[in-house]
Amino acid sequence: MVRKISIVAIALSALPLTGCWEFNLLSWSPDGRYLLFMDWGDRVVWRWDTVKQRSEKIKGLDGLTIDRAAYLSEGEALLFGNQMYPTEFHMADSPRPGGLMKLNLVDGYRHDVPPGANTMGFAISPDRKRILTIGAERHGEDQRVVVAIAPANDVNKRRILAEFPEDAQMPQFDRTGRRVLFMKSLPDDEVPEDVEYGAEIVLLEFDSDSASTKSIVKTLGEYPINPQWVGDDAFVYAIHGEEEEHDGTGLLMLYSFDRGEPEVLHERTVGYFPASVDSDGNTLIVSSVGEVPDRLVDTPGPLVQLLKIDLKSREKAWITDEPFGAYAGKFHPTRHQVAYVTGGEPLSVRILDLDTGKRQLVWRNDEERLFTSLERFIETGDTGLAMASYDELLHRYPESGFRSRAVYHRMIMHLESPVDEFDDAVSVLAELDDDELRSIVRPRLWEESSTEIPDAQEDLLRRYTTEASAAEFEFDTDRTRDLTGMVIRSTSEKLYLKIDFNSAYDLGGSVFSE
Repeated sequence: MVRKISIVAIALSALPLTGCWEFNLLSWSPDGRYLLFMDWGDRVVWRWDTVKQRSEKIKGLDGLTIDRAAYLSEGEALLFGNQMYPTEFHMADSPRPGGLMKLNLVDGYRHDVPPGANTMGFAISPDRKRILTIGAERHGEDQRVVVAIAPANDVNKRRILAEFPEDAQMPQFDRTGRRVLFMKSLPDDEVPEDVEYGAEIVLLEFDSDSASTKSIVKTLGEYPINPQWVGDDAFVYAIHGEEEEHDGTGLLMLYSFDRGEPEVLHERTVGYFPASVDSDGNTLIVSSVGEVPDRLVDTPGPLVQLLKIDLKSREKAWITDEPFGAYAGKFHPTRHQVAYVTGGEPLSVRILDLDTGKRQLVWRNDEERLFTSLERFIETGDTGLAMASYDELLHRYPESGFRSRAVYHRMIMHLESPVDEFDDAVSVLAELDDDELRSIVRPRLWEESSTEIPDAQEDLLRRYTTEASAAEFEFDTDRTRDLTGMVIRSTSEKLYLKIDFNSAYDLGGSVFSE
């Protein structure tokens, strides 16, 4: 089954808190040379080397389901698996729904962190020397959720910072490494009977001697998910309710400790993909749904794209216009670059330079290399080389998972050609077996801006309303009422008709005048 990353297709309705996903698919190494990324389908973890321009599959993970991977140091990573929780806790002596593993990226050696725990969330301190975990534990007949911190080089020396009966997840360190935000369910006595659930964002402050917690934001009937620090005195989070009215998006909220109350920063945010903050804490990248100005293609509905928000000026700008959508943006640790994932399967990862607008295309094998070459040549305007890459890709890999996207690109190249290639574009459209992509590109055939024939006696494009169609063409009058419009396009050899017919009847028996 193809998993398309339009906002509807990934089914982003809110989940119970004990089953809430955190789509954190990308992680940069501390020096920014390597990018860990996960295949959405089989959860295989890969590492892209930005210097050598190649990917390698991470060893030691066969048979494991990985939901999140994060760099711990240059040679180690933390892997979070089996993140979907049932509504009831599974304690340490039962089958584990969630597990955190520490993995040596070179030799594939791994072990649990901490041993035997049911991890529900984790965070790595800014100096990469400590690991904070939130996990469910059983002590006799009691069950509790424990927030603990341990040295990264000796996870057995953990220190418990807080514990409570409610579930929690999504912890996030601030820049000092002494404050942590996380999401937690409200105690039952704080949730009215007519409200199904409640949640809160909790601030945990600690030093070597003490630790304290404080509820900052409380919500009823909504989840405040993925809190992210922005500077030292503010954080952002997303609000998602259980029932979404339209497309599974929510509100991006900004909470300032100075003001003491949240404000709406952006609407239609896909909060399940955490916001990413640049190293200065001044700019956010969020996954959002909205109309991107000057789009190259029409879409049947808005796609998820990446939006940049300046926290000082509140200015917003779309930084992607991917025809298949873009999400899960992650700032490079030192450069003005953002890594992100594009929609569809197989997985596609891009690295965007925000200063130049150029993309670095990540690939894992020769098939993907050919597809990324096709995209790169399209970007640089080398149509001949792009066509050659297209032909080689489909010749060597006729069943390629990138086939639909490659055919889409070829059709767009025909439509944007300075010479008349409309007939070729129509022919290629017949090869496109992806219904969603067909609905995206079909409107391009009927745009006014498409190539015109220099010696055409009349306008290339002619549009008829229902009444004009009935007057111009000899339709059966009983069927004319179902005709909502017609568009005619001519090329040097053929005549194309687009008929909008809002009816269960077909056009059999209709007669067209010459």
